[in-house]
Amino acid sequence: MVNHIGNLTLLFDGDNTRAGNKSFGKKKEVYKEYDPEFDPVPIQGQNKPVDKNIPMTADLCAFDEWTGEAIRERGKRLGEIANEIWTISAE
Repeated sequence: MVNHIGNLTLLFDGDNTRAGNKSFGKKKEVYKEYDPEFDPVPIQGQNKPVDKNIPMTADLCAFDEWTGEAIRERGKRLGEIANEIWTISAE
């Protein structure tokens, strides 16, 4: 399920490397930085903190375990979001 849409997320440069192939629990430490309630964090090479407000990434923290079922559930939700955004009119 590596390339399943539910198993993909948006990350800033460097965060994907930080998350790497670590356990889901360790990756959640990176994902929580994308919560709009989380204090902005400094990005290497920049003098000021960057607000990493990407709710669909932060939403991964709601999962206790990253299983096939969780991936399918998230994929279904992302599909619903896509349909809301890109619905084609019947006209």
